[in-house]
Amino acid sequence: SALRLEIESEPVQLDELKREIQKLEIEKQAIKKEGAKKIIIRTSADLVKIGKKTEKVLV
Repeated sequence: SALRLEIESEPVQLDELKREIQKLEIEKQAIKKEGAKKIIIRTSADLVKIGKKTEKVLV
């Protein structure tokens, strides 16, 4: 039962990355409303980095 749950659930690293992506997406939307382009660019770069980390975890 515990093994099945572990097999069916996502790896912890992937779950953490998904949570970080969600957090950054929310921040990005809030910042867009304020018009802070530099912060949007930095947040977008962070999202790209996390995307690359996610790809590595999945491979």
